[in-house]
Amino acid sequence: MDLVLWLPFFVLKAVFEGTGHIFLKKGSNRHSEVTGIRFYLLLLKDKFVLLAFAINVFEIILWVLVLAYLPLSVAFPLTGMNEIFVIFASAYFLKEHINIQEWIGIASISIGLLIIILYG
Repeated sequence: MDLVLWLPFFVLKAVFEGTGHIFLKKGSNRHSEVTGIRFYLLLLKDKFVLLAFAINVFEIILWVLVLAYLPLSVAFPLTGMNEIFVIFASAYFLKEHINIQEWIGIASISIGLLIIILYG
């Protein structure tokens, strides 16, 4: 198993999943003043939410492809790239602040990913 060959799939999966989360956040923010069942009905028609659903379908297909060739015990820890991408994407696109705990988490995940990639 040459894990390095699969890294582009994990990066692409992280981009898909992160982008989907950004769109879900944007869609939910657009209707945050609405409460109750009307909020959920508006989400079902929101273009950002629908786009997030479509992106997540591609992400799941990519994930199934990866799982067909890699052990779950190796593949699942590499999904930590998703969290790193979401934090940076939320800071860039949603102007959210990255606090010290998140920086520590990013460093921890990165070290873990590096160990898995080099020795997994």
